Amino acid sequence: MKSFQEIEITVYRGVKDRIGHLSTLHDFLTNVDVSAIAELRLCTDTERKRQIKMSLPQATISGVFSPTRSAENLVRHSGLICIDIDRKDNEHIENFDTLIEDVLSRIEEVAYAAHSVSGKGYFVIIPLRYPQLHKAQFEQLVRVFTDMGIYIDRACGDVCRLRCQSCDEHPYINIDA
Repeated sequence: MKSFQEIEITVYRGVKDRIGHLSTLHDFLTNVDVSAIAELRLCTDTERKRQIKMSLPQATISGVFSPTRSAENLVRHSGLICIDIDRKDNEHIENFDTLIEDVLSRIEEVAYAAHSVSGKGYFVIIPLRYPQLHKAQFEQLVRVFTDMGIYIDRACGDVCRLRCQSCDEHPYINIDA
């Protein structure tokens, strides 16, 4: 796997941006407007939370897309997939607040795990052995995580799925995934 500094992805200036610009995974994960994310996490107004989230940078972790973001416009797969683990789908997990430390960091295929933008879930980046079989590998990940008692968001199988920028003071990083 290339280093995070080298992996190219497309980053968008909010949800409504369909064209985006070329960037690196490293820049997307580290050049973050922490104040906007803190505002979103503290906000109690549902509509305002939605507005903040929609305005934050978004990225297609699984690749570079041009001229617009759609599966048929995939220029180059990054070799990665990003999955979401939401609290609402995993209320049965007693140690959900320590899922990174207790479970995700022990899975050798996990390259990166951090809190999602809401702070109530996680996003997990996993290298794919066969990027050309993106959807099939996603389905296998669904089975593997379900066997562990963890339910992942089914929408994450879409190669052009957007990932909202987030921040986590202590993300899990495994460069040898």
